[in-house]
Amino acid sequence: MYVVPDRSDLPPIFRGRTYSLDFYLSDPDEANGRMNLTGKTLKMQLRTSPKLEASFVAEFEITITAPTDGEFTAALNRQATKSIQASRAYFDLIIIDGETENPYAYGGVDIEGSVTRNPYQFAPIESENLHMTDIAEAEVQ
Repeated sequence: MYVVPDRSDLPPIFRGRTYSLDFYLSDPDEANGRMNLTGKTLKMQLRTSPKLEASFVAEFEITITAPTDGEFTAALNRQATKSIQASRAYFDLIIIDGETENPYAYGGVDIEGSVTRNPYQFAPIESENLHMTDIAEAEVQ
């Protein structure tokens, strides 16, 4: 089944802080309503614009945490967020299944400077197919 890519903006990234988002992917054809990620690979990058020639900004480390429930974590470490120069970046989430690469979600994210040195909490995002379940952010030392 082909899913039309879902547009959603992510919560802001703060330079110099670990950025970690927990998601699950929907699939109405599955009994539990969640996409089965068994055997699939996910790829998610940040670029300076959504255009093909846009400059690379960072690549998320993706960990599939519960494959049959469509759950995964996308994270950027402190060094990766510290090196981001842009004030806004754009992402897409690609699902790779064998030789097939399908775009699943895309959107933007604001990049902010860090002022307070405590963890920052965000409200979860919800869109048609991409669901953020939790956000964890590490404290800057």
